[in-house]
Amino acid sequence: MKNTVAFISPILLTLVMVLVSARGMAQNHNEVSVYISGPFQSLRTDAGSGGAYHARNGGSLGIGYGYAFSENWSVLLHAEVQFYSSAISYGQFSDAYETTDIEGDTFEFRYTFSGYKEKQKAYFVEIPLMLQYTSPGVNTRFYAAAGVGIGFSVDATYSADYSKLSTSGYYSQWDAELQAPKFMGFGNFGKGSVASRDLELKNTYMLKLETGIKQVLNDKNALYLGVYLNYGLNDLSEDKSATASVLTYQTDNPSEFNINTLLYSGNTRSDSKLRAVGFGLKLRYGFSW
Repeated sequence: MKNTVAFISPILLTLVMVLVSARGMAQNHNEVSVYISGPFQSLRTDAGSGGAYHARNGGSLGIGYGYAFSENWSVLLHAEVQFYSSAISYGQFSDAYETTDIEGDTFEFRYTFSGYKEKQKAYFVEIPLMLQYTSPGVNTRFYAAAGVGIGFSVDATYSADYSKLSTSGYYSQWDAELQAPKFMGFGNFGKGSVASRDLELKNTYMLKLETGIKQVLNDKNALYLGVYLNYGLNDLSEDKSATASVLTYQTDNPSEFNINTLLYSGNTRSDSKLRAVGFGLKLRYGFSW
């Protein structure tokens, strides 16, 4: 009996070790993850002549599903909210165009802004599809992912402030330039601001790249820390005609001006594309089974 036990014991021990090892090597094919990323996310463009573009910070929140079809390769489908922001400033810019006053007389409306700065903000709901490679390893692994995404514009606004606005009206029929009265829309209106107004943007198509470290916490949980790049492939501008001026003279109410976005105004817009671009750090937590 003792000999039998002595013979069976090593066999049982070996089987237990094989089973434990097999369980440890069992691959989890499904993973649900949540993540945050940022902070360098802007609506990128070039300012018009005399202007300056300023990148501002943004970020994203997301949730996703990944399916591993091999030990090293998986496909990811995510849903995320992306926030982008930017600004354009001018020390001074001017424009002039023909219009009519409240009495029906034609004149050239002239204006000059000083110390002008406009801020743009945009939110997109984005659906990325990516392919991810994960290197072999026990606890710490390298990963890299690439893919494309479509972002649906859900909210976009612009606001502005300026240190000075001066206007005048030139009547060629009388060869006279009027710098008053203010109720006609002529004069020095000093500093002012533009409250948040809607900005029309197209949906964005993105190229997405990501790489970093996957830290395996246990057989079901992992933490990803990486860097990412989101690069917009298309122009977000809705209006390509760019014929409007920043300041619109309103004949029925001359002392109340309509101030349009710099992005779509003929006297401040550049010919460059308006793109959503983001890069920075990405922190992701994944639960797999």
